[in-house]
Amino acid sequence: MIPLAVLGAINTYSRQPLYNTLIEGVGASISNETDLAFKLNNTTLVAGDISYFLNDGTDVYARIDKTYTIKSYAWVNATDILAFYDFEGMVLRVDRNCFAGSTIVYAEFPECTEFNSQQQFSACPDLIWCRAPKLENLNYRTFYQCAEMIEAIYPLVTSITTHTTMSGCHKNVTVDLGSWDGITGGNTSTIAYNYALQNLNIDSMTNMPSNFMRNATSITRVDAPELVAIGTGGMKLNSLLTTFYAPKLETLGSASLQQCAVLNVPPSIKYLTADSAFYLVNSVPMIALPELTSPIGTSVAVNGNNFRTCNNGSLGCTLIVPLVHETSNAGGEDADIVNFRTYAVAQDVKYNLGDIAINGDFTTDTDWVYSGTAFSISGGLLNCTGAGASDSATLETLLTIGVEYLVVLDLKETNGGDLICKAGSNSVSVDTAETGTKTFLITCATSTDFLFENNSADDFIGSIDDLKIYPIN
Repeated sequence: MIPLAVLGAINTYSRQPLYNTLIEGVGASISNETDLAFKLNNTTLVAGDISYFLNDGTDVYARIDKTYTIKSYAWVNATDILAFYDFEGMVLRVDRNCFAGSTIVYAEFPECTEFNSQQQFSACPDLIWCRAPKLENLNYRTFYQCAEMIEAIYPLVTSITTHTTMSGCHKNVTVDLGSWDGITGGNTSTIAYNYALQNLNIDSMTNMPSNFMRNATSITRVDAPELVAIGTGGMKLNSLLTTFYAPKLETLGSASLQQCAVLNVPPSIKYLTADSAFYLVNSVPMIALPELTSPIGTSVAVNGNNFRTCNNGSLGCTLIVPLVHETSNAGGEDADIVNFRTYAVAQDVKYNLGDIAINGDFTTDTDWVYSGTAFSISGGLLNCTGAGASDSATLETLLTIGVEYLVVLDLKETNGGDLICKAGSNSVSVDTAETGTKTFLITCATSTDFLFENNSADDFIGSIDDLKIYPIN
């Protein structure tokens, strides 16, 4: 979106496209077509390729009749540039350091696919946004220390070739790297030390690099539906991060969630590859890792701090891990569990057995017994229409009276209405305020049925997937 002040200066563009490029604030430094051709890379563009040129004393308007590259160092450290608008998509490549250290505020390249080499906008203190929706790569310090930047929306980027791409963007509130897998390129600390990051889209990321978003201290939610592994310190020191949706996450590196405030630790985690994965995790009432398969630690000296001082002693925390970890060391419990009990107040360890849910992936409309018309299975989901008061979907005679169970489910859609989970006569209200993975404990009483029930007072409308039910030993 072009600011209104700029629109006023270029109102002829809407009537007759005499030019396709506006370079705002550079009238003093570009006095003729040859100057402009040089800035726009004189190896591919010469004065004869410019069919229209106007310098109004402040801004430059031009029509370029072939695609071009912005020359390396074209406006490096320039104090006389405010904006660069490529209206008709003539810029296909931006070379290294072209605007680094300059006073540029806005840049728009609708057809540009390549930022070549490095530091295109590094240390531009006034840059608010650079829009390049077809960009396919980012690289070393592309937007490093752009303190005023408020968005970085690059949904087609598939490669980040090196590190600190957006580090230090203190006002960067939206980042979209939805196509990047996290593997292509050397890419540590991509958005580290980004103190105002609020919205992050990494929909295609499978492997989070080391220190990827370390010290992104303002972010509260991360959605990473394809994420499988987090490298060392990948999300370390994100003190406000409370919601983390990563239903496929299996592997945590050293200090990967250290000192976060994640309230819903992904229960799919299987491997803790080093130390301090959850060290000093704060305000978390439960860490449920029912699929954990790797040894947590072999001694207090080695891998003994993964859960040490969770909640820093200020709030009780329950740790749930498979029964194998109770005696996986010769001396009894894993070292991590020993430290979990030792270094904080009111810590409780529980051991789970395997998943007993029947047809918990809802692949077929079998095994579940319905009361009323609200619930049904279709499309691999258990769906509820909210149509019937206190309608239910039941797995009959599944549970054992007196046994506590860990329930894990993925809430795919929700209207925020009341959804009740029952183990016999005991019930828990499922958190339906937003989608994501839900985990909770419930003890079976009176009867052995497991069921979901629609609350007649505030009907739930939504869908459930990937239900797992773990008995607690």
